[in-house]
Amino acid sequence: MVRDRSVAAWDRIFEETVEQIHDLKAEDFWDKASELWKVMEELQSMGYNVISIRRRMEKCRLESIILCLKGRIEREEENKVQVLNEVDNMEKELANYDGITMHANGKEGNAS
Repeated sequence: MVRDRSVAAWDRIFEETVEQIHDLKAEDFWDKASELWKVMEELQSMGYNVISIRRRMEKCRLESIILCLKGRIEREEENKVQVLNEVDNMEKELANYDGITMHANGKEGNAS
């Protein structure tokens, strides 16, 4: 009887773990992954077949990494636009200095 209850409890834990992994989103993978890996290891050591849920976890892990990389790409694009704007502004300033140089020397050409 105690053994039956124990088995039933582990069966319930297995089912809950499967459900949690199926509900797992890439955005919150790293918050929950550690605990889920531990539970899966325990379940596997008790003879449960966790291959399919391990694959699902791995898929979710990869989706999470992809999501992070996409975020980095977006930030890099924003930085790139900002740097290009700064370059444009500096080139405009440089054009002002070119005009000052030509007037100061009284002729066209380099200031050197």
